[in-house]
Amino acid sequence: MAVRAAAFVLIAIALVGAAAGEASTSAHLLVQKSVEEKQLVIGQNMTIKINLFNAGSGEATQVSVNDPDWDTKHFEIVTGAGSTSATFPSIAPGANVTHSFVVVPKVSGQFSAGPSMVSYKAGDTSEVTTGTSNHLPRLPILSTTEKHLAAALTFGRYMSLGFLKDLNDWKWFAIIGGGVGILLSGNWLALQGQAALAQHRRKKAIEGLTKDEKAE
Repeated sequence: MAVRAAAFVLIAIALVGAAAGEASTSAHLLVQKSVEEKQLVIGQNMTIKINLFNAGSGEATQVSVNDPDWDTKHFEIVTGAGSTSATFPSIAPGANVTHSFVVVPKVSGQFSAGPSMVSYKAGDTSEVTTGTSNHLPRLPILSTTEKHLAAALTFGRYMSLGFLKDLNDWKWFAIIGGGVGILLSGNWLALQGQAALAQHRRKKAIEGLTKDEKAE
């Protein structure tokens, strides 16, 4: 009985070792999708970057990546600046490869995109492994006017030492500044009125003295 138990343990260890050996030679691709530009503007280039990293310990072969979901009503795919799909013969363990292409937004507004799709062979078998990248978060695509406004706000934030950060801050600043301006203007007009009244009184007093002198 003890011999059978020992034999069973040895077989189990052998199976675990074989499984570990298969895992150690298996590829595992991690796919990340991103936009390179910090600010997206209608009519200007928008670079889509797809990075593939082999986190496994085996070579990935016959790697194919595809990112087809670009509506031509909203985006123009720039010819000669990369394709929405690419293939790689192999990706070694621990290696990175990057594919990028360029699109041009045709409309402004909020933009988001679905994942890129990838397929590859993870080992010596003919089985194909498939996966996807992350989704792109919602990103604003600015109009030309909004771009200039954003540049003006950035300059204003710098000139105000960071106190006026966005359009609402500038609105409140304009309201408060306008109110202070009205108060100062009203005060100035009041002082000018008082000065004119005092001058008028002095003039009348001088005229009165002149009449008295002539009468004498």
